[in-house]
Amino acid sequence: MPVMTMAEREQEPDEPLVPFPCADGGGVADGRAMERWLRPFGVYESDLRLDLRSALRPVVTTRVLERCLRGGAEGAAEGEFLWNLTVGRRILALLTLAVAWDGGCIELELRCPEASCGEALELDVTLEELAGIEAEAGARERVEVTIDGRLHALRRPTGRDQLEWMSRRFTDEREAMLWMARTLVRLEEPREPGEMPGLDETPGAGMDIDALAVIEETMSGFDPLVNFVAFVRCVHCGCEHDHEIDLEEIAFRRLRQAQLRLLGTVHRLARHYHWSEQEIFAVPQWRRDYYLALIEQENR
Repeated sequence: MPVMTMAEREQEPDEPLVPFPCADGGGVADGRAMERWLRPFGVYESDLRLDLRSALRPVVTTRVLERCLRGGAEGAAEGEFLWNLTVGRRILALLTLAVAWDGGCIELELRCPEASCGEALELDVTLEELAGIEAEAGARERVEVTIDGRLHALRRPTGRDQLEWMSRRFTDEREAMLWMARTLVRLEEPREPGEMPGLDETPGAGMDIDALAVIEETMSGFDPLVNFVAFVRCVHCGCEHDHEIDLEEIAFRRLRQAQLRLLGTVHRLARHYHWSEQEIFAVPQWRRDYYLALIEQENR
C-alpha cells in the first residue's frame, strides 16, 4: 500500500471545518486578514500522540488546539496566539472540538441536591448559548473592584498566566490563590503625571483572604465559562439550585472518547487487514469508515 507523507496524512482535502470560536480568532499578518478554523479531533495519527489524561491541562489544551487549527499564521505565532487567549475562550475552543460535529449540544447529567429528593436531572446546553455567554463576558476587557477602599481593575486570566502559575511552587492552596489573584489585579486610582507607585502601592500588595473572596465573586461573573454555574429548577420537587459544572473536564472527556474511537479503528483495521499504523493513516478517513462498515457486515 502506498504511504503518504506526514503533511499529506495530516490534512486531507475537503476537511469538515468550523470557525475558531473567538471574536479575535482572526487577526492580521503582513497586512492581510487571517481566518482560523478547527478540524475535528480524533482523525489523524498525531491525535494519538497526546496524553489527554495529563495533569498539565494548560499544556495539553494548547497542543490539542494547535493540532486542530487551520489557517492563521505559521509556526510559533499560532502557539503564542493560543497561549494569549483567555482561559474562557480556550475552554470554548475545546468544547467546539468536542461537540461541534455532534449536534453542537452538551447533555449534562445532574442530580437534585435536596436531601428529600436526589432525583436525576438532565440539562442541555448548546455551543451557541455558551458562545453567547463568552462573547458577552469578553466584551469587557476588565472589571473594577474595590479592595480595602481602593479601586482596582481585574483582567481575565490567559493560558500564559496558567503556564506561569504552573512554574511556581506554593506552600498551600491559599498562597497559590493569593498569588494568582495578585497577577490579575491592576491599581486604577489616578496619579499625577510621571508619578510612580511605591512598594506598598503595588497592585495586589497586602491582599488578604477577605480580598480574595471579593475577587473570586467578581471573577465568577466576569469569566463565566471558567467556573460555570447553571441555575436549575428540579422537575421532581420544584426546588431551585446552582450547579457547578466543569466545562473543561466535559470537553476533555469527549476528546478522550474521540481518541479511544480512533484507537479502536486502528485496532480493527490492523486486525482484519494486517496493516501497520502507518498504512492505516495513509488511508483517508472516509475510506477507513467504509472498510469498518464492511468488516461489521462480515461479522453479522
